[in-house]
Amino acid sequence: LLNDIGMLWDKKQINYDNWIKNYEIAKKYWKEFGNLYVKDKFEYGGINLGVWIGSQRQNYRKNKLTDTQIKMLEDIGMVWDARKK
Repeated sequence: LLNDIGMLWDKKQINYDNWIKNYEIAKKYWKEFGNLYVKDKFEYGGINLGVWIGSQRQNYRKNKLTDTQIKMLEDIGMVWDARKK
């Protein structure tokens, strides 16, 4: 019954789906404003985009992003060191 309504059992898939959802929001922001310089507590698209962007920078420094994720973020203007605006 749960499979019929799209239940996701794999935690990695759930995390990836959530990452993609947040990425799409970041992409929308980038298309609107032309950058990903977002204040820490900035809400956009129903998420705290500032925290999410900061988390991606941390994950990058800790080598926790895939090559695909890195490329996707760089394609929408991600600057890994926010101090280098």
